Amino acid sequence: MEAARPALAAPLYREALGLYRANPNPPPLDFANAIRSLAILEGQTGAPADAIALWREAGNLYELTGISEGVAECERRIEALSIP
Repeated sequence: MEAARPALAAPLYREALGLYRANPNPPPLDFANAIRSLAILEGQTGAPADAIALWREAGNLYELTGISEGVAECERRIEALSIP
């Protein structure tokens, strides 16, 4: 069952992001946190390019909201995924 969890979670995370993207003015911190969840999953399931794109998007939103810890995490995660 544990191995199936990412497969079950991915469509739900994508659906949540779709709802945020459909909103003309989503709360940026909530949106960033939703993106973060999918970025973590993508990084763990072997989709580093997708994860990096998501981390960049989340980082921009964290910066917009002044959450320096979120920006720092995004930068660390991007760097870790960029190392071959």
